[in-house]
Amino acid sequence: MNHIGFLRNNFIARCFSGCFIVAASLCFNFFGGYLFLLYLAAIGLLMIVELRKMIVSYYGKISSGAHRRLKILEWMLLSIACVLCFIDSMLYIREVENGKWIVTLLFMIVWSTDTCAYISGKLFGKRCLPSYISPSKTYEGLFLSIIMTVIIVYPIIEMMQRYGVYSCTVSHLEHVVFILLLSVTSHCGDLLESVFKRHFMVKDSGSIIPGHGGVLDRFDSMMLASIVMRVYLSI
Repeated sequence: MNHIGFLRNNFIARCFSGCFIVAASLCFNFFGGYLFLLYLAAIGLLMIVELRKMIVSYYGKISSGAHRRLKILEWMLLSIACVLCFIDSMLYIREVENGKWIVTLLFMIVWSTDTCAYISGKLFGKRCLPSYISPSKTYEGLFLSIIMTVIIVYPIIEMMQRYGVYSCTVSHLEHVVFILLLSVTSHCGDLLESVFKRHFMVKDSGSIIPGHGGVLDRFDSMMLASIVMRVYLSI
């Protein structure tokens, strides 16, 4: 009974904190300018703090002296570079034509993929991913979430175009490919962070977001998806 109560409370916390992140992200995106920059900078700073904590804690246990300092420096430089790429990509996307709506679509695709993977994995998941990647995730959850994201986001894009909210000259097929690409990329970002955490022997990157863990746990998918989106737009 206590276990059921904990799961229920964790799900409620996850929903409330998730709604707060959605609202904050959309608000700062629509404001744009320096407010959006400050929002991204705050997220990036929290990510770096969480990454530093994981890296220092891990190498503090397995090494010492100059080797320890060198490994920490290597991983921190890589982490900072990834975070800066994420921030730069988001700012680039926001400044292109229809940038506000493209960022909104990026949010929708990543959040839809994450939410659908969680729900479909719980309902239909049977075959788990390898333990060195993420044993709590399933193949069924990954596959179904991609299909469900296309089903959810594609009609929204069509509706936005029909009512003149978002204008784009690409074909219907390109829209589907676009959603599929970002959904798959979103999963790749999430799985890469899972491998990263297992390497550093931690379950969550932090505990600042109730029901989700750390900021990195919440924005891992967005990091890679935004970088791929930037490349896609610049081609």
